[in-house]
Amino acid sequence: MAEIDDIVRRLSQVTDELLALHDDDFAARFKLETERGRLRAQAAEFHQRKDEGRTTAELRAELVEWQKQLVQMQDSFVNRATQASSALGAGGAGHRSEQGRHDQQCDEPGARSRFTRSKNRRTSPPLTPTPPPPVASELAPA
Repeated sequence: MAEIDDIVRRLSQVTDELLALHDDDFAARFKLETERGRLRAQAAEFHQRKDEGRTTAELRAELVEWQKQLVQMQDSFVNRATQASSALGAGGAGHRSEQGRHDQQCDEPGARSRFTRSKNRRTSPPLTPTPPPPVASELAPA
């Protein structure tokens, strides 16, 4: 395991050095990117060799364990659309409680004026009435 730790540590150092370089230092950037590619290839080889000594039964047991974890994660997933529709589908309990609260607030003294005031508030001054258009008899010459 020390081998992979050394590879990862050196890969981290190379990445830090790349981030610290100036944008116009192309020669050093090429050298570091080449080394980073070599280190990544070594890490990939190590990863592939890791499973060579394992038996099929061990790999199958690990796969079954991952599948169990996946099922648990999927079961704990909350679908918001289903959750909302189940509240309405179960007799509409959620909607009824909100409607009841609204009705209760409307029945309080002064509730009518409180609700209508905010809705009917004017933002511009009232309009002055315009005179009616002239009638045909007023337009005709006398």
